Amino acid sequence: MSERPKGGHSHVRRGHPEAPEGDGDLDQPKPEDEKKKEAKLVVEVDVTEDMLNGGGSIHGGCSAFLVDLCTAIALSALSLETKGELYPCISQSINLIYHSPAGLGDKLRLFNTTLTLGARVHSARTEIWNVTHHRLVVSGTHIIMVPSPPKVKL
Repeated sequence: MSERPKGGHSHVRRGHPEAPEGDGDLDQPKPEDEKKKEAKLVVEVDVTEDMLNGGGSIHGGCSAFLVDLCTAIALSALSLETKGELYPCISQSINLIYHSPAGLGDKLRLFNTTLTLGARVHSARTEIWNVTHHRLVVSGTHIIMVPSPPKVKL
């Protein structure tokens, strides 16, 4: 079993006091289309030394890893809720905008929301907020795809 990062914890839960309304509801209708469902995931983590770049702020690769991991969890939760199963997926693209730095000891809160859950392509968005300094650190989107099954040649 993998060890949880020091100082970090994650939740798929309802009613987070500082999260958007409906946070954690896997069967929540999307405001844009009531026939579509969405999942939201809120994750909190403290910035530790092993997450920093040479300039003393969170490394861009670490931010990308957090977006990759958290959006995949939100999309997996929605897939389990709506389709009853998980699919193997691979990242197709991760697009990030870096807004401000986060330093050692800062508490980060990641808000992840699914956008689409198609037959082959799934997408989600993430905002990483610095709770300590009340500012947006990173925003981004993640598109993942279900690979085609291998073709058997006899």
